[in-house]
Amino acid sequence: MSAIHRRMIAPLAAALALLLCACSAASTSPAQETRIAAQVFATQTAQSHSPPTLVAMPAVELGGRGEERPGPPAPLATDTARPSNTPRPTSTPKPTVTSTNTSTPSSTPSPSPTPEPEAIVRASALNVRQGPGDRFAVLEGLSAGMELDVIGQQGGDCAWLWVGYGGKTGWVQGHADWLELRRPCEDIPRGFYREVTGYLKRSNDGNAVGELTVENGTEEDAVVIMTLGGETVTSAYIRAGESFTLQRIGDGSFDVYFATGGDWDGDSFAQISSRRKFDEQLPFTSGGGQYTVWSVTLHPVQGGQALAGRVAEDAFPTTGQ
Repeated sequence: MSAIHRRMIAPLAAALALLLCACSAASTSPAQETRIAAQVFATQTAQSHSPPTLVAMPAVELGGRGEERPGPPAPLATDTARPSNTPRPTSTPKPTVTSTNTSTPSSTPSPSPTPEPEAIVRASALNVRQGPGDRFAVLEGLSAGMELDVIGQQGGDCAWLWVGYGGKTGWVQGHADWLELRRPCEDIPRGFYREVTGYLKRSNDGNAVGELTVENGTEEDAVVIMTLGGETVTSAYIRAGESFTLQRIGDGSFDVYFATGGDWDGDSFAQISSRRKFDEQLPFTSGGGQYTVWSVTLHPVQGGQALAGRVAEDAFPTTGQ
């Protein structure tokens, strides 16, 4: 049996002993019963040295007639109030540090150095022309000491210079007596210009009397080249809307080439539009007081019979200058 069962039996044995004592003394008087009960209670109290223990069962009191009366109810154990949780102190937010970018004062840019002039006029008066040569019209005159920008040159020896001044451009002679050039000539590229209508190469046959008149009705300048046996005999530059007659053409069947474009550099167009050759050769004869004269147009015309096909760049002849 378990220990809990043994603790339950001990109080029952004590109660039976009390009941037996009461039965044996049934003839006693009520006063005696009271004294006996008091004596039993005192005896039990004296024997107990430990503090009273609360028992979960009701106490038994002996009455005058041996009946059980319920004693006062055992006090109920009350819950001891637990201390409430003391609130923790809240953390005080730290002040936010905001960084302010302080712009570093920029350094004041130093002024750019003034570029050195590439050429200075020495002559008291220097003519500015439309192109590199006396055949071109004069635009204006420059005075001594004027500073110039050098853009290009012609002749390979800077005999003519393409210069800039005051927002304008033009050509001047590069002779050292008239102009001080401060830039190496070999570093200066070829300049562009618009050639005047006329010969690029004349025929050297002084006895020839044949002629070819060319009308340039296109919107671009043109170069016309006549070859005989693959060699350039004569050539001319013809501006848009103008005509020119090539003379002193000897006897023979000639191939006629022409090209149109812009930005002439003295030998060819830097901006080329087309290169063509007439499909049919032009025959020339002379004698007996007669000679051949041909007339062609570079633009299509109603009733025209000449056809011209495109030519590759490497198959196009030079002007022969």
